[in-house]
Amino acid sequence: MRKQISLAQLLAVAVLISTSMIACDSNSNGSNDDSDTGNETASGNLSGVVQDAVTKTPLPGITVTLNLVETTTDQDGRFAFQDVSVGIRNLKATTTGYDTYDVRIQVQPGENTRDISLNRTYHYQLVSADGLPGNYDLYIPPGVSTIRGVIFLGNPSGVDTRGFASGNPMNSAFPGRDELIALDRARSLQLAEKYGLALMGSEGVFNERVTDTILAALEQFATESARPELAQAPLLMTGFSLGGCISYRFAQDRPERTIGFMSQKGGCHTSFGTSQSTRLVPGYLFIGGDDTDSRFDNISQLFEEHRSQGALWALAIEQGVDHFPVVDQTLLFNWADFILEARLPEAVAPGEPVVLKVIDEASGWLGHQQSFSTSDYGSYSEDKLKASWLPSMQTAQDWQTFVLFIPGKKGKPSRSTGGN
Repeated sequence: MRKQISLAQLLAVAVLISTSMIACDSNSNGSNDDSDTGNETASGNLSGVVQDAVTKTPLPGITVTLNLVETTTDQDGRFAFQDVSVGIRNLKATTTGYDTYDVRIQVQPGENTRDISLNRTYHYQLVSADGLPGNYDLYIPPGVSTIRGVIFLGNPSGVDTRGFASGNPMNSAFPGRDELIALDRARSLQLAEKYGLALMGSEGVFNERVTDTILAALEQFATESARPELAQAPLLMTGFSLGGCISYRFAQDRPERTIGFMSQKGGCHTSFGTSQSTRLVPGYLFIGGDDTDSRFDNISQLFEEHRSQGALWALAIEQGVDHFPVVDQTLLFNWADFILEARLPEAVAPGEPVVLKVIDEASGWLGHQQSFSTSDYGSYSEDKLKASWLPSMQTAQDWQTFVLFIPGKKGKPSRSTGGN
């Protein structure tokens, strides 16, 4: 038998169902929480350790957030969150000098563990250090725990050497320059990894404050990277053309911060301000055999004036080449390698000045500027203060090979400087 239901009864049932749905909805969490479980009554605990991804060293004082809740790691790098609603949560860890860690995780009821490995930030960019003109990039190779020094590649006029640090091409308007900078970078990375160095490139101007600008940039990089040793780091200065003048100017202004300098074919060197301390900084000057007379005279006169006063410098003429960077990577590498080994102290205290070791002139080798013969310092029979000074037998052999080579020709070069 079918039971008849009146309209009034149907309306009563509808009201009852609607009321029940509203009640259920009022008991659920109506917030915009990103949980996908729908169960906000359960909770869990989340804990873990934050460590350096390379050294595996625990990192204290790291800010860790879980959604909107924030904590800080203790001295052992540990963090913990209690009574966390289960579901999908956003876990983030940030600190100076490391890439941000930002992931979504599933929090389960009960105990949850999630360790965090932070990767060092290796590439830094800086625009106008302390308001001074010039833009700079810095690169710290992975695995370098304490930075002992910096290899700096100065920029020629109109050329951007920040790719020396970043590895990115920057000079589409100058065909071939990025390839040369890449060669310099590859060689310098080997030295950086061996000695614990950073690489630095620039897009700047050459003026009386260029040294101040470079040092101001290093101070800012020290802060941004949490590497206080950068603020006191000594520099191996290198550069072509105007970049070579920047290299030499830094050695003039701050010889105590200059590991060594290479100046390739610049024409704007000046002796004003060159002290005996600068002369004790190992230097390598290059001239293009077919370069302009003004550049030839500027560099050769600089060498002759200061070598006569005991400067630990070499002068090399690249025959058959005009105003073009040196591409002999073997010569450049061997000289820089020896200078870094001889000048850098064994250990560097972060934040403290670095005291560079002084090289004894008598420990080196000498190269005759006309005959291009070489011998160790003690055996050299000509005027020692007119000869190129090289720090080792290998670098002397490299110098001799370089100055004797003429592209497409045999025999000795036709253009030389000085006499012995």
